[in-house]
Amino acid sequence: CIDIRIVHRGIVYLEPEEKEKMDYDPLVDLGNKGKQFNIEFLVIPIHGFFGFPTNYLRYGLVIFEKESIDYVKAKIQWHFPEEFKNVSFNIRVSDPKAKTYKDMKLQDKVSDYFDKKPVTGHIHIIVESIS
Repeated sequence: CIDIRIVHRGIVYLEPEEKEKMDYDPLVDLGNKGKQFNIEFLVIPIHGFFGFPTNYLRYGLVIFEKESIDYVKAKIQWHFPEEFKNVSFNIRVSDPKAKTYKDMKLQDKVSDYFDKKPVTGHIHIIVESIS
């Protein structure tokens, strides 16, 4: 069996039979998800995230405008160290210009929060443990 994958602009295209065998991988784009956004999230290291490694607190992430916030949350959680993968958490969108943030609803789409290219060098999503 030959493993053939085509990579174009950071997107991995898989053969149909390979898609069926593939486990969940939030970093692989398998369809048209719209405009791409490069964002950064910040984990607040208190409560359930107390002791979170400092090299994982701020992380870059690629998201797409048609993705659900629930899917974005799963992509964020995928980056957590193993001992923090079961921590319940909320995510909030940050507006650096207005210096505010608000809860992101899981049923919403990325386009409900990001309609144009996010400001670079800023935190776009804040991750807080529920307990």
